[in-house]
Parts: sequence; structure tokens; C-alpha cells
Amino acid sequence: MDYLGIDTGIRNQAVDSDGNIYTFEKMWKNDKEKNLILYSISNAILNKAKTSNRGLAVEKVFRLDRKQAAPWKGNNRYRTILYYVVKQARLQKIPVVYVDHNNTSKECSSCGNLKDNFRYADEFKCAKCKIKLHADINAAKNMRKRALKMAPAYGFPPPK
Repeated sequence: MDYLGIDTGIRNQAVDSDGNIYTFEKMWKNDKEKNLILYSISNAILNKAKTSNRGLAVEKVFRLDRKQAAPWKGNNRYRTILYYVVKQARLQKIPVVYVDHNNTSKECSSCGNLKDNFRYADEFKCAKCKIKLHADINAAKNMRKRALKMAPAYGFPPPK
């Protein structure tokens, strides 16, 4: 099984490992409008995973099976999108792998180099292989790679 890596953040609400950036142009007027926007982003991510027959690799920010403060309260848009995505993925039987997001935006997704890489705003440049990528796409690709390594531990078959 292959995975779609999902990186979330403040500037871009979500980015996937295929290079798609999910964001919105305007701010919402109320909570109802905010939820509609966040649901539409999470549905786009779920549809992409489902139509490509892939699981999801998401940041290990929270766990749905533990009682905690609601992640959608306050200004945690990135946690809210993950909450919606994971909740719906479970209902639709789409496999979800939680990966450690430490250094995903600093490590090169092409060569694996972690030393002396350049990250400024949306730009990532590797000091070793000189590849230039959108920083969030680089992070999402690293999350996909980590999910592929972790998949057998979750009981999912390795990729073909």
C-alpha cells in the first residue's frame, strides 16, 4: 500500500506529497463558514487518497482515541483539518499512519540530507543535492517516506 503524505501548517492549510496545496483565499465570517471551508479541504484530501487507493500519512499531533481539548477550538486550523481527515478516513476505512513530524521540513526528501539545508518561508533547498522544492511539499514527501517504513508495524502490507 502506498500513502499520501499530508503536511499542515499556518500559511498553507494542507499540502500533500503529490504537490497539491490546499488553501483558501478569504477569511471566514463565522464558525459555520470556517467549518465548511475546512470540511471541503479535508474532503478533497480524502477523495484524492480514495481514488488513488492510498492510505494517509499524517502528523502525530493528536490521537482521536484519547480525551483532550477539542482540536477545532481556537485558531488551530491545521489540527482541525487533521481531525476531520482522520475521523472521516476511519469511517471510510482508509488506512491512517501517524508519523513523527520532527525535521520533516528540514530533511531533503530526495537524498535524505539533514545537514546545512536552507529553509526560508516556502522555499527549501538541499545543501547536498541542490534540489529546490516548496518547503511544505518537501515535508509531505518525507511524511510519506516515513509512513512507508512504518506500514508493516501498523499491520498494513508493504508497497508493491
